[in-house]
Amino acid sequence: MESTTPGPSPLVLLIVPPDAHHQHATILTAAGFRVVSQGDDEATVQSVLDLVPRIIVAELNGTSTDPMFGLVHRLKDDKRAREIPLIVYGIGLTANQIEQTARAGAMWLQLEPCDGYKLLAAVRGVLSVERLPFAVRRFDRAP
Repeated sequence: MESTTPGPSPLVLLIVPPDAHHQHATILTAAGFRVVSQGDDEATVQSVLDLVPRIIVAELNGTSTDPMFGLVHRLKDDKRAREIPLIVYGIGLTANQIEQTARAGAMWLQLEPCDGYKLLAAVRGVLSVERLPFAVRRFDRAP
């Protein structure tokens, strides 16, 4: 008989600037996710990757000096994080900065810092798509 007991709730690695004052971790936790919220300190983020989060969520502030831009690229270069979905959100970014995050393999979300429910919907959406069975079929033409 197949067990219907749910497994542990998905772990979300939430990377936010140290001065962030929004409630994203609280909203995600109330929705049933386990959340590890970290600042943008790279050593700390790298150690959290050992916990194997199901999704990584990172806030960018739109300045050219934002350390998160470099961190996003380094995360996708790390073999532990390469296959983990990455959502990057923020406001005030240029089209070039958004393109850079997409090139790094991240999904971009235009989000006001106070709109945690939009972030929750995006996390749920990415994780639900991730669970869908995926098969590639090749249809060869007959000669």
